Amino acid sequence: MTEQAANIEAIERYIGGQVPVKTADAARVRDDFLRYMAGVGTFAREFDSSVYDRVRNFKLAFNRANATTAEEKAAVEEQALHGLSSEELRGEGDRRQTDGSYVPGPSLGERFVPVAIGAGALALLLLLVKRR
Repeated sequence: MTEQAANIEAIERYIGGQVPVKTADAARVRDDFLRYMAGVGTFAREFDSSVYDRVRNFKLAFNRANATTAEEKAAVEEQALHGLSSEELRGEGDRRQTDGSYVPGPSLGERFVPVAIGAGALALLLLLVKRR
């Protein structure tokens, strides 16, 4: 299991049932998250960084929606804006936006389709050239 998959699994356990849901908004975020995760396959969990970014954004939205006191809200914002990210723990740059969220890049599928189309077009072109 990759580090990313382990982190996604931990967030799934956290949102899916380890933390009591205190608000209707938090329940909505949890339900949206669980629906999203139902469509995420093993390969995407292991390697698709856009899935990890989306999962981290769900966690942030859940934590914000689940905070009910001023102290909880302040702690969520402190962690979102100043807590160490996975990238920072690996010595890389912080990719968070000013609100603490991540901008997911294109998924592996979205990146694969143009490559597959290009490879198919190149193969067709080579076949046509070879026939002459």
